[in-house]
Amino acid sequence: MGRGADGALTHAETGERFEVELYTAPGPENVLVQPIIGNDWKALGADVSLVVLPPVLWNDLQHRARTPGVYLLGTPMERVYSLEVNPRNTPSAENAWVGYNLDGYTNSRVDRVLERLAVTISRGEQIPLHRELLWEWAGDVSFMPLYWLVDPVLTLASVKGVRGRTTWNVFEWDRAG
Repeated sequence: MGRGADGALTHAETGERFEVELYTAPGPENVLVQPIIGNDWKALGADVSLVVLPPVLWNDLQHRARTPGVYLLGTPMERVYSLEVNPRNTPSAENAWVGYNLDGYTNSRVDRVLERLAVTISRGEQIPLHRELLWEWAGDVSFMPLYWLVDPVLTLASVKGVRGRTTWNVFEWDRAG
């Protein structure tokens, strides 16, 4: 990569500009975040096109899987681990374009850690596996968290077992002491 006369990022040999489409779904948060990211990338020299996909295209799995570019997605971390980095979840014609691994990410070391995580029950044994997974996966930069949503769950001090940002595990909650 180099810079063209206008400061744009260009391929060093061909002079081709670095062009990228930045897609998002309609929605108040998305249309606020997308231009901020796009402007930051433009400042770095990328030729960024901001595209807000209409719901019919956003929900068209084949369109999303086959359209090159970057998608702004709100993804809970537990889904990232279980679905988005798993090569078996890559959308294709064979599986009717179903799957969250939109970029076709694959890494045999990540696959091995995911397989070990799937059968590791002890939370203490899971922690080093999560660390290993994040180290390997983040190093590939296939997924880049831009921000973390924080949704506090208010409970009485006498309630134990609350995990996460919703009441998904309410069946595990109990009264302390």
